[in-house]
Formats: sequence, structure tokens, C-alpha cells
Amino acid sequence: ITNLAGTITYANERFCELSKYSREELIGKNHRIINSGLHPKSFFTEMYSTLKQGNVWKGEIRNRARDGGYYWVATTIAPLKNEKGIIYQYFAIRTDITKRKQVEESLKLHEIELTLQNEELRKTQVDVDIARARYFDLYNMAPVGYCTVTSTGIIIDANFAAIKLF
Repeated sequence: ITNLAGTITYANERFCELSKYSREELIGKNHRIINSGLHPKSFFTEMYSTLKQGNVWKGEIRNRARDGGYYWVATTIAPLKNEKGIIYQYFAIRTDITKRKQVEESLKLHEIELTLQNEELRKTQVDVDIARARYFDLYNMAPVGYCTVTSTGIIIDANFAAIKLF
């Protein structure tokens, strides 16, 4: 829970576990204490704009824990209003989605690796096709006859010179 200025006024035990800060270290501090630096300023500007209009904000945020590690939370923040309808604080519910985000990042990296490998395979295939075309040109245009014969003596391939000879 934060006040209107974004100062933390309450943190439950789970938030302390995730952030690796004690409740005493969090209370009275702004959420900038856990800002990972990943999200642009506009991300938070839009979030606070939504909240100041009295609307609920939902999103995914990467935070930095006290030990320097990062964690992700699916976040829902609701403005709380007094009996006159005036917003007096914000209440956030966060769910740890770090493992899911790690899997997503791993999948993205694998996708990039596969894309690079596919491009390399395409280039190799082009090289193989060029080499094969050169081989067939040399094979077919050779002045001597060449043919491929099975172990039982059946001719399965012959170049132009061999065809002329036969």
C-alpha cells in the first residue's frame, strides 16, 4: 500500500520475501527502491496517470531485489477512495511471475538461435547447390565417358560422352 506520493505505507511478508528487503527498509520509501531500470519513465507515467483518473492499472513489472537480482510481478494496482470519492492511497496486488518470464526469455533466445542456424543452413544449401551444379556441368561435359553402375551391372547414370559411346 502506498500513499498518493508513492511512499510505501505497508508491505506484507511475501513482498518482503520477493524484494529481499525487510518491512522496516521498505516502509517510508518510494517504489524507486526496487526499480530495475528496465521500464522507461513513460511506463510509470502512464501507470500513475491511469491511477490518478481513478482506474485500476494492470501490468507486468520487473523489479530489483535488495541483493541485486531481478524478479517479475504481475501487478494490479487499485486506487482506494474515501467516502467522498477522493483517492487517498493505492493498493497493489502482485504475483511472482519470475519463472514464467525466465522461460519466455529462454524461448526468445532459442528462437533467435534457431533463426541464425536456419539462415546458416540456407547459406550452406546455396553453396551445396552451386557445387552440385558445377559438378554436374563437369561430369556431363567431360570428354570421357563416365557412368555409375550397380553391383549387378545395371547403369543408373551416365554423362553425355558415355551416352554417345553407348
